[in-house]
Amino acid sequence: MWGSTGSCSPTGSEALDLVGAIFQPPQLAEGLERTLVPDEILLPSGLTLNNPEWMIKKFVSEEYHQYDAVKITQDNKLTESDIRVSYKVRSRLNHKGLEGLLANRERIEAVLSEVPADVDLAARNIAWEAMGDLLESCCTVRWVKLAVTTKFLHKKRPRLIPMVDGIVQDYYKQAYPEEQWAIYSEAQRGLWFICYFREDLVACQAEINKLCTTLEEQDTPLTPVRVLEALIWMETDGGHYREQRERVSQRVELTSALLEEPLTPDGEESQPRSEQAVVATLRQFSDRYHDPQCWAAKKIYAHNRIWFADANEAEAEGRVPCSICGGRVPK
Repeated sequence: MWGSTGSCSPTGSEALDLVGAIFQPPQLAEGLERTLVPDEILLPSGLTLNNPEWMIKKFVSEEYHQYDAVKITQDNKLTESDIRVSYKVRSRLNHKGLEGLLANRERIEAVLSEVPADVDLAARNIAWEAMGDLLESCCTVRWVKLAVTTKFLHKKRPRLIPMVDGIVQDYYKQAYPEEQWAIYSEAQRGLWFICYFREDLVACQAEINKLCTTLEEQDTPLTPVRVLEALIWMETDGGHYREQRERVSQRVELTSALLEEPLTPDGEESQPRSEQAVVATLRQFSDRYHDPQCWAAKKIYAHNRIWFADANEAEAEGRVPCSICGGRVPK
């Protein structure tokens, strides 16, 4: 049984009572089903997830193969390879921590068997006490902290346990400032982080499930827990993804503005206002960008044209100059 670390810290049963009282999932009205993913999702914790569909697809295209595509059996055994999978998401587990987990494996497996593999974090009946014991069985091992623990436990219980790395921890500490954070044990903090995460998950369950369906259709399945955790991580610390999202948004606005310009008599689009602008087609057709006067550019259907402010912007998105016109626009 996971207990307190000080007289002011709640006992395991007290914490579980609080969890049960606070985190109950709301029910959708009968017959009401949200099927479209909005441009933004506002979480109860205060974070706004902007353009979540684009963000999660971009995340999957760059990082899915490193960790999420790795097959781990969701049984009650904990092997060395199960633990080592955490290295694929930049785990700071050292060899002493690995040895400690393997030495404590019998206890971890005993508690793991009490946490069903098919339970969803958004469900009403969750074995909070068993999950707290599971976190404690790992976090009490020297050199092993919550981030490392959840990075390998997520693969064992992918629908229940999110990866709570330092970025996610810092976000929830800021969203829910508590003086008691300092006196909680590592496992107790972990359980509270998961509780707050669950509240966010339940609130946007329909939207997250829609994203999961989209990812499954493109053969890159993720659980709702993983989708939300990745979105929170990207929105709070994933500057690389946010910068790309802003560039795409600006490019879409530029393209829309150009398409709204009046057509020339021969039915072609008028030329862009900027003399440095270059044009490309959708990436599934070609990675080339062109001078707007290039004959290859003129063959691109208007609804497939993507405009860039200049060649630098095009190349920043991974585009390469046309082999015919060479881009022909000064950078």
